[in-house]
Amino acid sequence: RPSQAWTSTPRVHPHPAAINSNRIRRNSDIATGENTWTLVHHTQQNSRHNVVGFGNASIPSYECLVKNIPDRQLSVCCMTWNVNEKPATILRTIGNFLDKKMTATALEDVVAIAIQEIPSMNTSFHVEALSVIDPLISRTHTIYFSTRYMSQMLMIFIAKPHLKYAIDEPSYLFVPSMAIPKIKRTKGSIGVAFRVYQRMFVVIGSHFSHNSIQNRMANYHKMVKKLEFPLLKKFSGGGVDTMFEADVVLWMGDLNFRLAGGSVVLRNVLPNPNDALIYDELMQEMRNGSIFKDFREARILFPPTHKLESKSNNYVEGRIPSYTDRVLYWAKDFEYLFPIEYSCLPEETLSDHRPVYCCFKVVAINLPIPHKYFGNTRRVIND
Repeated sequence: RPSQAWTSTPRVHPHPAAINSNRIRRNSDIATGENTWTLVHHTQQNSRHNVVGFGNASIPSYECLVKNIPDRQLSVCCMTWNVNEKPATILRTIGNFLDKKMTATALEDVVAIAIQEIPSMNTSFHVEALSVIDPLISRTHTIYFSTRYMSQMLMIFIAKPHLKYAIDEPSYLFVPSMAIPKIKRTKGSIGVAFRVYQRMFVVIGSHFSHNSIQNRMANYHKMVKKLEFPLLKKFSGGGVDTMFEADVVLWMGDLNFRLAGGSVVLRNVLPNPNDALIYDELMQEMRNGSIFKDFREARILFPPTHKLESKSNNYVEGRIPSYTDRVLYWAKDFEYLFPIEYSCLPEETLSDHRPVYCCFKVVAINLPIPHKYFGNTRRVIND
């Protein structure tokens, strides 16, 4: 069936490249339009063996919870990267990182990747991006949702044991920063709302203005006002559909906040990049309560991620290094959302940005699992 957000779109058909990939195509909706492309996975349900709830998601038994999520927590990894109009092969840096995580320990249950500055003339970048990342993690994860709007893209992968407990119909939309968005280096935000187990998520990938701080702040306030998700209103029984009806909001992207101070900052920061946070615009405005009110950010222990010379760890001469690439988070109750790791990938790439990621633990089951269901492998679950 057509994805809910595309029911009024006259051109709904499989992308030719997706048809050649049966694993991705099977049981998915693929919608295309001018400068846009969206894929939504639909979990096959068998009514004889599954009890389904809101959004056609399976309702897990206690036995399934013990097997799949015994500590009631989902792990989530959010990654953002401005690829500076480079081809999709650059995403091997992210793919290799995820592959190493999967080999060394375990890849997070939910992986969200936001990409900015996709080359506007590459009409197949979204397909090429999936073909780079998906094979590296397909042993354990399935693409749940992917969308491209002009030069931005958002992908969400979910570990296979958890996939059928995610709703079938996520709400998603793109909000441009300007009234008429530019195809090249599009500014704006892609947002998606979905539910896994008992937790409602909103994930946002943004690219804000590179001009003045006033423009960036205006971008933020427009996104808060315009990012509305019918799913949230439906789930709340006719309430409101703003992002703050979700349990968790994970907001990432090239937010473009710079270091305030001009030549003084340039003189002080380059010899010691760790001092850059003293001058960070975003932190200053968050402390003032003017933007991202009630949002939090994990402690930054990595150097500025912009602006770097190509295939180098050196910053561009005459440019002030900045923490333009960020991951912020909000929760109705911060007791069930906490960051584990916040860092960037140090590899030298063709982009002038470094990929930034933040990993979280999210309590996805509200009540403790009764001890009797653990049998001989009984574990103590914190209340």
